[in-house]
Amino acid sequence: MSFSDPRLRAIAERCVRAAPSPPPSWEYLYSRPADAAALDGELLLGGEQVGLSTLVTRIALADNGRQVDLGVYHAGFAGLPGGAAVEIAFVALDRLLGEDGVERWLGRLEVLTELPEEALPLYAVADAVAELEEREAASPPWVELKGKRSDGAPAVIRARRPMRWIDHPLFEEHLRLVLAYAPDNKGGQPVAAEQARLDALCNDLEEQLGDGGVVVALVTAAGRCELHAYFDGQDDDASAAVRRLSARRHRKNVHVDHDPGWHAVRAFS
Repeated sequence: MSFSDPRLRAIAERCVRAAPSPPPSWEYLYSRPADAAALDGELLLGGEQVGLSTLVTRIALADNGRQVDLGVYHAGFAGLPGGAAVEIAFVALDRLLGEDGVERWLGRLEVLTELPEEALPLYAVADAVAELEEREAASPPWVELKGKRSDGAPAVIRARRPMRWIDHPLFEEHLRLVLAYAPDNKGGQPVAAEQARLDALCNDLEEQLGDGGVVVALVTAAGRCELHAYFDGQDDDASAAVRRLSARRHRKNVHVDHDPGWHAVRAFS
């Protein structure tokens, strides 16, 4: 689930980067930063001022193990119309974690009209996120997954962790490179020499993309490899690297499409 609009987030960041230096009394921001002290503020809830610090939550680890699923409760939620309670919960979380933090760490959000068991103050969400950050920092940067291609062929997916558009909001262009390889005679995976060739190509592409792009996944199945990368279409070095790649390969094997929310690789993330 995406809580931000990737297209608008990229525009905001480009505007901030292109803006002149602000005067001393101003600051340019591309998203709301985290400020736990802001929970000391109040919102109008059902005609009454309600302190955000009075919200409580139920916290669970999301199915992917890398986010938190939250239930947020306040006694006044039951009398609110439509999505007002959801809006209040998001305002509080945006202030606690920052808008980018909500996109990065929030899995599912549910507003509750009954006090949950083991209710925690909303501040506890920041502690849960800090634990996830520590775990992520200690985890290997790549994982290997197994699945099946749409035609049923067994597939091995090597995916980057983390794989989130919010970490690279300017990388809006999706590059998919299709390569053939010599498979083994068992599961259709590349023989050792072919795997080394694919790894070398992946490393070379990432080096050429530089700071303007990142390789996020390689999928191998039945003699065919799909390499997925994202890059900043306004970065000269990254764009030149993709043009060189397209010139060297058959054009039908190099695909570029606009995908600011990284929807094409969501199944691998």
